[in-house]
Amino acid sequence: MPADARLHIELNGVVQGVGFRPHAQKLAARRRLSGWARNNGGALELEVQGRLKACRDFVGELVSSAPAPAIVHGLRVREVAVQSDESGFNILVSSAASRRPRFIPADIGICDSCRSELLAPGDRRRDYPFINCALCGPRYTIIAGLPYDRESTSMCAFHLCLDCAFEYANEPDRRFHAEPNACPQCGPHYIYSDSDRSVAGPKAVAQAAAALEAGRILALKGIGGWHLACLATDESAVDKLRRLKPRPDKPMAVMVADLEQASRLGRIGPHEAVLLTGADRPIVLLEAAVGLTGVTGGLDTIGVMLPYAPVHVLLLQKIRGPLVMTSANRTGSPIVTDNLEAVAKLGGIADARLSHDRAILNGCDDSVVRRAAGRTVTIRSGRGRAPAAISLPGDYGPILACGADIKSSVCLAADGWAHLSQHLGSLDDPDCFDRYKQTTASLSALLDIRPAVVACDSHPDYLSVVFARGLGLPVKQVQHHHAHVVAAMAEVGLGGPVIGVAFDGSGWGTDGRVWGGEWLICSRDRFERAAHLKYVAMPGGELAVREPWRMAVAYLVDIGLDAEAIGRVLADIDPGVLDVVIKQLGTGINAPLTSSAGRLFDAAAALIAGCRSQSYEGHAASRLESLAAGDTGAYPLDLDADTAPFIIDPAPMIRAIIGDLAAGVERSEMAAKFHNGLADTICSVGRRLCDREGLDTIVLAGGVFVNARLLSRAVGTLESAGFTVLINQQVPINDGAISLGQAAVVAAGGGLPVPGCP
Repeated sequence: MPADARLHIELNGVVQGVGFRPHAQKLAARRRLSGWARNNGGALELEVQGRLKACRDFVGELVSSAPAPAIVHGLRVREVAVQSDESGFNILVSSAASRRPRFIPADIGICDSCRSELLAPGDRRRDYPFINCALCGPRYTIIAGLPYDRESTSMCAFHLCLDCAFEYANEPDRRFHAEPNACPQCGPHYIYSDSDRSVAGPKAVAQAAAALEAGRILALKGIGGWHLACLATDESAVDKLRRLKPRPDKPMAVMVADLEQASRLGRIGPHEAVLLTGADRPIVLLEAAVGLTGVTGGLDTIGVMLPYAPVHVLLLQKIRGPLVMTSANRTGSPIVTDNLEAVAKLGGIADARLSHDRAILNGCDDSVVRRAAGRTVTIRSGRGRAPAAISLPGDYGPILACGADIKSSVCLAADGWAHLSQHLGSLDDPDCFDRYKQTTASLSALLDIRPAVVACDSHPDYLSVVFARGLGLPVKQVQHHHAHVVAAMAEVGLGGPVIGVAFDGSGWGTDGRVWGGEWLICSRDRFERAAHLKYVAMPGGELAVREPWRMAVAYLVDIGLDAEAIGRVLADIDPGVLDVVIKQLGTGINAPLTSSAGRLFDAAAALIAGCRSQSYEGHAASRLESLAAGDTGAYPLDLDADTAPFIIDPAPMIRAIIGDLAAGVERSEMAAKFHNGLADTICSVGRRLCDREGLDTIVLAGGVFVNARLLSRAVGTLESAGFTVLINQQVPINDGAISLGQAAVVAAGGGLPVPGCP
């Protein structure tokens, strides 16, 4: 029957690198349609010709049965003229001409089919650690440009052999147009090396497994960067890795072969199982079921992930035990991605290396998530989840948002979409700052976004702010906690107003003080500070962050305790040092005022859990969360509603803690009462603001809400009070989402111009 219709179709979203062109060709063949498909810029462009109903059915099935990794953000269909001389459905050479929005595919963990082939006797890819297909394998980490074709990736260095070329061109094959396709004859290879030997090819992975079983530390090059690995059950190896990295206390992730092994380490519910086996294969924080205290840092949670690269599958087939799998870097520096860099920076840590010859173009740490309050909380966005595309409609020019200095990220927004980068580390490390600048440039080029305006934090000394001001573009500053709340609003397309609760360690306030325990009335373009924790001094400034007992002293002074009484509470602190800190609080010298919920957590952790120092951000708060058990009450806080904004005073809570310490109350009960009191106060202040403003939607944002106990109690009490509660889920709840919030504020017309910038 002759063709009576031809449709031109354009798909936008994550539609490249996910098997969409082969999917379209198979559908067209089944419906006897002719036409073509090609990558065009960041879009997928197609034409199909045949009977009108078959063409329309093709469009519906094209989207409804899209490959699992695909995310369709936009679909345009129009009728065009029928062509008389066309036969079959062809995949055409890609074009870079499209001006439609671009979307970058994230890396995809090894699929079941590839895993089966990897382990199948006699398969030509048996034990080949770079096996992949159109539905799995590296994407963002190997991309140099769009459209996504082999010559635009680091796979361009490897030329397909005849067998792989046949698969690539064969429409029924799973590897049809799979850009990273390779085999042992034509693809990348691993090389094992240590002080005694160098082994290439199939035996390299076996040699690495033997080194791990012998208690050695292995530097392993993977998908998004290098890892440092050792047997998680080998206390000596774990201790050595902690000492050399150095990482004295912070938990380290563990990789296991499958869900059954994961269930021996942590408690897995149905939601955790879905997260662990998802295409992004993140680290999932689980309630720890066994010891491994050397790995967990003494916390009651353990970070677990399943193999996402073929090399991981092979190692765990040979070892059958949990492996520590932590980012390969010295603490504070970015993940190592380059082979020569690995030799230079990891030589003093690792006993052996397992490297490969495929370049990593965009370094990504592993993503980290957890379940709390019936939601998925993203803690770190990296491999498999980045870059994240968030709908950001509006009439605005291209925006670069520079984020925060800790847990930094960048965000580029244009054409109705915001693209959030992977986690880029702390900018006070020069190497992290270099990676931050490189990622900004590479994402801008990949997305073809040339910023016309820059958004940044309002802190005058942030390196991200200095970077923003040096770009020679108009700059708008966005208050830190406003950005926190708006990031969560943008994720669900909410314009406001809402009640936003922003709890974190610190952020520059409009009064020049350090904020961090805030209730805001937020719309995208503006905010009002409605309530906050009472200001208290930080003796020693940043030193008070590293030594939580200093915040305990500040709160004890605030409730009127004298030096003798404070000395009894903190009897293990040197009296001379304690006296200096108390006098410092009296003079106010190097003791900035803060309303930070993070610093309140530090004080409580020092008093209840005995935390005197912390070696990583959130260390003390994590210990306090792990200590908490039971649900026997809540410490009170005082709400002064006669002020504008409201002031929430923790003094009653601190007095109650001192009383319980004197009475010998169990520390676990005290920790639970602290969490409950703060969560209940979030709700009581929310009710006051609801009565005043008529708002019943509350957004919880900021790094303090990584705490599952606090978040779960807060969400439960708020929902029981009739509130709709929102948090970040797709993007981090902590400072990793600040750049998204900044972009959303500026896109809505908010933010303050920076004097001296164009």
